Amino acid sequence: MGSKTEVWILPIILTVIIIPISFLCKVPYMYSYPLKVTEENVEEVYKEGRLMIASMNLLIVIFFFVLVINIIYDAINPDNQMSNLWINILLIFIFIHLIYFIFRMRRHKLD
Repeated sequence: MGSKTEVWILPIILTVIIIPISFLCKVPYMYSYPLKVTEENVEEVYKEGRLMIASMNLLIVIFFFVLVINIIYDAINPDNQMSNLWINILLIFIFIHLIYFIFRMRRHKLD
């Protein structure tokens, strides 16, 4: 239980996280890739890396949005049983997203 102003903590944290990630999306050569980047695969790997970071940025925004909505809904309806389900589904989806892009980048190593 907290005050009404504590609802604004998560959007502030989200802003602090999203701004650096947005700038990081513009410099794919700074990422740590799961494969060796060569002149033959540099364009494809950087494209995959930028896509991964941009889509991860979107997933983080959706995750924080669901968290804030659940906090507000729990304050209105304390008997809410579904809020943890959506948060868990989003967390699983975020990890599946990361694994998917790691395998997708590994494909460029085999080509």
